[in-house]
Amino acid sequence: MDKPSSSSPKKKKTRGVTALLRFIAKLPDGEKYQIDFDPDTFQPIGQYAAKFKSYLSFIARSKVSINEKQWKKISDKLKDVIWDDITCKFTCPTDKEFRKHWFVYMGERLKQFKTLLSNVYIFGKGDKHGNTTPFEKYKFIKEEDWDLFVQTRQKEDFQEKRLKGKTHASKNIHPHILSRGGYEKLRATVMEERRKKVIEEAKGIINIITKYEKKVREGPHVYY
Repeated sequence: MDKPSSSSPKKKKTRGVTALLRFIAKLPDGEKYQIDFDPDTFQPIGQYAAKFKSYLSFIARSKVSINEKQWKKISDKLKDVIWDDITCKFTCPTDKEFRKHWFVYMGERLKQFKTLLSNVYIFGKGDKHGNTTPFEKYKFIKEEDWDLFVQTRQKEDFQEKRLKGKTHASKNIHPHILSRGGYEKLRATVMEERRKKVIEEAKGIINIITKYEKKVREGPHVYY
């Protein structure tokens, strides 16, 4: 008889939206994740900076229909609902410029999401899991909304627009690639690399000085 395995099956590591929602769900009622923001750029700083941006992207995709043609035309009521959701979970400044900055950001994320849906599920063969429709992965997309989205993407005017965009993109020999942390994360990484380099150079100089001082203390060697 085969012996039962002593090791328990490994749990599948969650990523993306699932991990993000679990992170949000851990927040006790009435509490918020504390975040500092750069007063000039409005960029989040600290431990939850990346999570803040990820959550804004998720809210933009899940609260606004993929068939909304222009982000700036969504109703003020929906904007208030979205902002209330965000400020209930993260500490945010209350000024209008801050809110405007992050609504522009969410609009860009929704636009990118719609492009991804088109490239993967309409003009591609589905995602890496074999799904040819986005329903399983993105629970907030309704079937009737998806059908309408596909129809608009297959129209001649959109096809012409898409072809023009691909032509412009093919001429870009220096593509813009950044992680979700953006320029702030890149700057922090560069500064950390510079700090380590300075420390290493300083250690080298100290070693040279130490060796020189040792020789001086030993005095000149006279050979007969």
